[in-house]
Amino acid sequence: MKIPDIIIAIDGYSSTGKSTFAKLIAKHFGFTYLDSGALYRAVTLFAMESGWISADKKINLAALEKGLAGLDAHFGEGGTYIGTRCVEKEIRTLEVSGNVSPVAAIPFVRAYVDARLHAFGEQGRVVMDGRDIGTAVFPDAQLKIFMTARDDVRARRRYDEMVMKGEQPVLEDVLKNLKERDYIDSHRETNPLRQAEDAFVLDNSEMELHEEVRHSGIMALQVEIDPRSGFCGGVIRAISKAEEFLEAHPGEPLYSVGDIVHNEAELERLEGKGLRTVSKESMPAGQTLLIRAHGEPPATYARARELGCRVIDCTCPVVLQLQGIIREAYARVKPLGGQLIIFGKIGHAEVLGLVGQVDGDALVVENEAMLDEAIAAGRIDFSKPVEVFSQTTKSPSGYAAICSRLHDRMARPEDLRVHDTICRQVASRHAQLADFARGHDVIIFVSGRQSSNGKVLFDLCRGANERSWQIGSPDELQPEWFRDGDRVGVCGATSTPKWLLEDVAQKILQEK
Repeated sequence: MKIPDIIIAIDGYSSTGKSTFAKLIAKHFGFTYLDSGALYRAVTLFAMESGWISADKKINLAALEKGLAGLDAHFGEGGTYIGTRCVEKEIRTLEVSGNVSPVAAIPFVRAYVDARLHAFGEQGRVVMDGRDIGTAVFPDAQLKIFMTARDDVRARRRYDEMVMKGEQPVLEDVLKNLKERDYIDSHRETNPLRQAEDAFVLDNSEMELHEEVRHSGIMALQVEIDPRSGFCGGVIRAISKAEEFLEAHPGEPLYSVGDIVHNEAELERLEGKGLRTVSKESMPAGQTLLIRAHGEPPATYARARELGCRVIDCTCPVVLQLQGIIREAYARVKPLGGQLIIFGKIGHAEVLGLVGQVDGDALVVENEAMLDEAIAAGRIDFSKPVEVFSQTTKSPSGYAAICSRLHDRMARPEDLRVHDTICRQVASRHAQLADFARGHDVIIFVSGRQSSNGKVLFDLCRGANERSWQIGSPDELQPEWFRDGDRVGVCGATSTPKWLLEDVAQKILQEK
């Protein structure tokens, strides 16, 4: 079970069970648990043992600030360490508790701890609890929880905890200490304890741990992004080339012949950088043109030369190779009266580029029904050589069915030549994606509405999991698609950017 590499920030008053709750969440999702309060306690213990906190709780600020330069407080196996010494037990005493709030209120102490927390948490996949994690340390944390409880309940919890450790506390002293800490934490000048505006409030005064879990709904956060979804190599190359040009030529437009990628959100992002989309009929004279990964027919290059345009050719190497193979096959079968058949989407840019290699002299079929229509109309001569190709992003099973039909009809089966032209990255995706869809309760498939590959892959997901939904942006998510405890899989087409998959996953987490 996986969710994106996010930070979960848990803030609140002392003795509300933040650490217990955070540890449970971290274990459930395989995240790292970081107890920020433990670092403040370690600094406090360090100051106490160094003699920098007097009996009347006055702190030698100069000595402490100088001492922090050499202090190595960190997390390790078994808890919190100062250097190589585990101090997990020492930092939980009532004496440390009585001094930690004044120490934690010191700006340079907070800066010291914040720097260490950032170093631990910057890679994500952490659960961190404290007083100001969601408001100051990681204000952009994707999930924030603020925990609170009545004073008497918190005091009793702290008292019971200390008794279990063999201490002999007085309940009134524990309550007094809590109230003093609350006041100091809430009124300190630097990053006071407060609820983040976007935090979920969890008052657990009358709750057991299992009730907290159910009330928070956090255990329903079971979202996994398919690691193999996202841009294919050809699209990555085209977008990289476009961005390189736009960055090197600020203010100069770059014209893509057709959409560089069939994804509305990514197109909008690139348009903001200066990319413009034009049709073959409206290519501007003397400008820089980008040929996208789908490729173009020879006529497009000829027209660009006539217009005096500079061309950045980003045709996918797999497509470029296929174009060459089709030209060779045509030269081979045409003198024999044979023909070429292409399994692909009529009007798709890649298919137009393939057909253009032979001046349109190829039969394009989208499915078995269309093949049957061509056969019935006598458009295929099965007594002559036939060579068949597939658009690089089509379904392997669909292509196999087309080839089988042709094979069964051939007068001489040896006159049928089948070319393996589906992109390896796409071909291997089908079985993997079907397994991914079956392995989750709900599938959210993200792709542009114009993506041919997106339609094929979404149909595959829907066939493997009827609770599959296709969206183009996080705003299209519907609450009724999800149930408590669902394992949600987020995946997409070869034209779907990773950042969009991550945005969708985070929106699900935030709303559930």
